[in-house]
Amino acid sequence: MSIGKRVRARRQDLHLSQEAIARRAGVSLNLVNRVEREQITDPHVSTLRSLARGLGVRVEDLVKEESRPPLVA
Repeated sequence: MSIGKRVRARRQDLHLSQEAIARRAGVSLNLVNRVEREQITDPHVSTLRSLARGLGVRVEDLVKEESRPPLVA
């Protein structure tokens, strides 16, 4: 799952609008919108910190890699 999808999913879990998250995170509404629509796929670490704070999660929760089962030969 991408960062944008994780941001959207968490925001929706909290029943908050993009505008509310932008205010809580101290970032622009446009930034939240672009991250969620995956126009920004590699946000700056300061952006990730702000979004994580606004969403009440750790940065690691937004950027974690999905574990994949090992390949069987």
